Amino acid sequence: MLITANKIIKLLIMCITMSLTFFLLRGLFGEDELILTNLFPYLLSSAIGITLVSLYLYYFPSQKKVKFFSFFIPGMILMLLLIPTGLSQIWLIDELILLLCFIFGGQELIKTKK
Repeated sequence: MLITANKIIKLLIMCITMSLTFFLLRGLFGEDELILTNLFPYLLSSAIGITLVSLYLYYFPSQKKVKFFSFFIPGMILMLLLIPTGLSQIWLIDELILLLCFIFGGQELIKTKK
């Protein structure tokens, strides 16, 4: 089976770790303040990325064979849709975390045990 509980747990841990890392890096370099409410957009963007990659694999199951480019190209299209529409300027969405969770989440979900 493609999506198992073990893969979802690994995916959640990976995306939350990425969100915390970007929050701390941006906070330490002065782009954001290190306030707990500023962590919310990072966590929400990672949740949206996980949801989108799960839906992508559900609706396009043939994408399970090619690993990187089958997630990179739709992820870049998603990012290009977010930036010009102004959705990336909204406080609740961080486009970089969303892109990374989409790409790496897809690669994590299609891994098979050898």
